Amino acid sequence: MILFQGLDDKVVPPEQSRLIVDRLKKRGIDVAYHEFAGEAHGFRKAETIVAVLEAELTFLQRVLRLGPLSPLAG
Repeated sequence: MILFQGLDDKVVPPEQSRLIVDRLKKRGIDVAYHEFAGEAHGFRKAETIVAVLEAELTFLQRVLRLGPLSPLAG
């Protein structure tokens, strides 16, 4: 499981996400967690959105045991 957390989130406070991550790890569940300063519940910054997409790709490549993907041609 992968979780993304805006540090300014009032709907799901960062401590709640950290608790979830801790509990998943204690159960032996593969988990990745990323926090983003200046973001709330729903990301707005372009650099955050890019970082989320890159982290998702990296996580899926790891858990699905896929090699690096080739850029699409054309």
